[in-house]
Amino acid sequence: MIFRLGRGSDDRISIRHVVGVGPDGDYLPMLWDTFRHSRPRAHLIDFKYQKGRSPWGLAKRVVFDKAQFIQLLCTYSAATGQVLIAGK
Repeated sequence: MIFRLGRGSDDRISIRHVVGVGPDGDYLPMLWDTFRHSRPRAHLIDFKYQKGRSPWGLAKRVVFDKAQFIQLLCTYSAATGQVLIAGK
């Protein structure tokens, strides 16, 4: 997937990985590893969520409890082989 960075911007963003934990009921928290086409080696990490089948949470702030946040980072590391937490 390719996204435009903003209105009028020529810069584009693509997704490397999307990792989710859960779902917890109909709530699915996710970590999106993305990059700008102008700087493809730099990783941009974004946190999103989906509630049910609605994409509403993809544009809203997400709040995690500590255990859920650590689980999401560990799941990302297991799925991608990239360590985001030192000592884990």
